[in-house]
Amino acid sequence: MVVSMDCQFLLKDLDRDQVEAVTATEGPLLVVAGPGSGKTRVITYRFAYIVLSGKASPDEVLCVTFTNKAAEEMRNRIITLIGGDKAKNWWIKTFHSFGLSVIRENYDLFGLGSNFVVYDSDDQLKLIKNLVKEYNFYSISPEQLSDYISILDRSLDLDNTDFKEEVIEFYRLYKKALKQNNAVDFGDLIKLPYEEFSKNHSLREIYKNRWKYMMIDEFQDTDKVQYEFIKLILNERRNICVVGDDDQSIYGWRGASVENIRNFDKDFKDCKVVILKTNYRSTNEIINLSNIIAKDMFFRRSEKVIRGTGVVGSAPIVVEAKYQSDEADIISDMIKKLVDGGEYGYGDIAVLYRVNYLSRVLEEKFLRKKIPYKIYSGVGFFERIEVKDILAYLKFSINPYDFVSFSRIINVPRRGVGEVTLKKISDNALNYDMNYFLTIKEMLKNGELPKSIEDFVKVIDLLKDDSLDFSERVEDMIDEIGYYDYLKTLEGDYLDRVENVEELVRTIEDFEEEGEYNDVIVDFLNNVVLKRDSDEINENSEHVSMMTLHVSKGLEFPVVFIFGVVDGIIPHMRNIGRSNLLDEERRLFYVGVTRAKRRLFLSHHRFRKGKFGDMEFCNISRFLDGLKNIESVNFYRL
Repeated sequence: MVVSMDCQFLLKDLDRDQVEAVTATEGPLLVVAGPGSGKTRVITYRFAYIVLSGKASPDEVLCVTFTNKAAEEMRNRIITLIGGDKAKNWWIKTFHSFGLSVIRENYDLFGLGSNFVVYDSDDQLKLIKNLVKEYNFYSISPEQLSDYISILDRSLDLDNTDFKEEVIEFYRLYKKALKQNNAVDFGDLIKLPYEEFSKNHSLREIYKNRWKYMMIDEFQDTDKVQYEFIKLILNERRNICVVGDDDQSIYGWRGASVENIRNFDKDFKDCKVVILKTNYRSTNEIINLSNIIAKDMFFRRSEKVIRGTGVVGSAPIVVEAKYQSDEADIISDMIKKLVDGGEYGYGDIAVLYRVNYLSRVLEEKFLRKKIPYKIYSGVGFFERIEVKDILAYLKFSINPYDFVSFSRIINVPRRGVGEVTLKKISDNALNYDMNYFLTIKEMLKNGELPKSIEDFVKVIDLLKDDSLDFSERVEDMIDEIGYYDYLKTLEGDYLDRVENVEELVRTIEDFEEEGEYNDVIVDFLNNVVLKRDSDEINENSEHVSMMTLHVSKGLEFPVVFIFGVVDGIIPHMRNIGRSNLLDEERRLFYVGVTRAKRRLFLSHHRFRKGKFGDMEFCNISRFLDGLKNIESVNFYRL
């Protein structure tokens, strides 16, 4: 292998497996990346290697991952390696932001206006409830319908599903209503481009010729539609590299197909396979434990045995308590001892659990013992009521067809608009084929609406006034509607809500300072709607991080506690009798264990209160069977 001088410096930082993955640029490549094996390093160095060796320019490489945090980290690392000041134009995106870019570039093909908005799950549920009411569709709950819609969005063929015709019909009504609102939902961001590429040969050819190389991160998390979507725009060069780990495939419940990564080298017969076996994150003791847990996984590649770098640490500790409250007590005492010893701070520690309700008993102990903590599996910043109110104003200002946002804010603050008046506005808009903003103006002119709505019109006009900076408009809008006074009328912590609104304004100011945008409000809303709670996690914090095992994926901490490691919780009771789901539960536990860098504590309890108040015996998780004879694991019974 001859490597140009411009690329030599890249390879010095890599181990043998990583070099093989970075330099294998032509044809299909599967990189199986174990925990802590430098997956992001391989992707970013491979990107830099392709560019510096002259094989492609940065905008001819498509790099797709699953979280904004991962995409941003990749972008920053690549800039460090190759330089460049136009990184915003590079195709380093999440799956959903990639799909959104395709729709933005071709909005007319999808029957949308250029100012369409993206509905989050809350907006989606509101639209579903409106449709349920309009069509008297009360046989299925709105929440269940939302789940069904998500499943159908991941279906390659609507006519080949197990759903009843009434569900399919509601799905079609819902999708039609979305377009009437000039909106798309999360499922559309993948499904619409896939469907258009499937039938539109000329469009498909344009995108096929745009990129010379494609890299897909976290490939084990892709669903069938995402995989087919990518294959549709893969050109004859077939320079596709997928990176992932089937041992860490934990999202089957939301459509991820572990078969995508397991069968990739069968789908592409000439595929090269590179396995990254060295874990640079954890101590030997933690790695040994993770290998024992992983050895019983289904269809695991026989050559995949993860090794460490020789870093020796403390043995993982398995703690048994009598009751769940005792278990939480022990964990809180251990955390205090670790911090008081001076080796670790609270920000070095994470407590993971299988289900959200387990956080309650931990919170009680942490509060009592003055342990600072933050829960990351709860409501995200952009999902808070006060933040969503302001965002709804922004959405409606750019998309006056958005009835969901309009109905949310027309009475925020209260303007005396009831259900009857709201329906009258909606009917008029439909009858005269006008958007809701023009309809309101016309009805006000005819004296058909309360005078208080004139203030609403004034505020929307203010937000549309691009002679002012975006952040100025938002601050003026907040003052104009007296939003802080309105917050005093709501239940909950007033000061906390005010701080959230102020933080949103700061976020807008930061966004403005980042650079030029085609439409700053549209671009900001696009950026916001794609964020996730896990993007907000700060691993360099001053508090204990609490989260579910699912949320912890992709993160690492010096000290990890996994709470409630008993059968019925890990693995979850509903998945014990189904082998494929039980295997995913094992993978989930493996993910939790491999988040730990230096110290790992696994805790369980012997008794818990049953449904009728009686005490039930709890078995230690079956995933820990056979560990008692392993010297590198310490068991304590308290």
